[in-house]
Amino acid sequence: MISRLPTDRKTHVVVHSRYGVLASALAERAPERIARTVYLASYMLPTGGRAAEYFRRDRASLLQPHVSVSATGMWDALSPEIYRDGLYHDCSVEDNALGRSLLCREPLRPALSRLRLTEARFGQVPRAYIRLTEDRAVTPALQDRCLSETPVERVANIDASHSAYFSRPDDLTRTILDLCRT
Repeated sequence: MISRLPTDRKTHVVVHSRYGVLASALAERAPERIARTVYLASYMLPTGGRAAEYFRRDRASLLQPHVSVSATGMWDALSPEIYRDGLYHDCSVEDNALGRSLLCREPLRPALSRLRLTEARFGQVPRAYIRLTEDRAVTPALQDRCLSETPVERVANIDASHSAYFSRPDDLTRTILDLCRT
């Protein structure tokens, strides 16, 4: 990911869901190349945190009973029967179909690895967070826990499911642009 960042200017990084751990690791490795990280209903964890542990503790998440891990332990995937209720409950039929076609198994290593973050690097990258108040995957309670453990400059709320990019794309775009301007 670092090689994809421009070298002639800083970049705004917007990250969703459990990929927050990758954005945090990126900020630790290359803070000089990131203008701001915007976490969208994302696992924004403190140093030492592991996304898998936070997921297990989020008892209100509808996803927990629907995750299967590969026999090799290298990846996990969601059962299709939870897609609509867990990820797309406020999305159109068309967006549900599109979302289903885009979902795939995900590597487990980022979720199982402990973050190693420092104030001198990660801590120097400005952070903002977008809470999705109707999220059934990364629940508002988990989002609030992340915010209490890893402070940010600004927080915005959107009344949407885990997939606001489908259900509230205009609101999401405006919110991201607003957070990146300040």
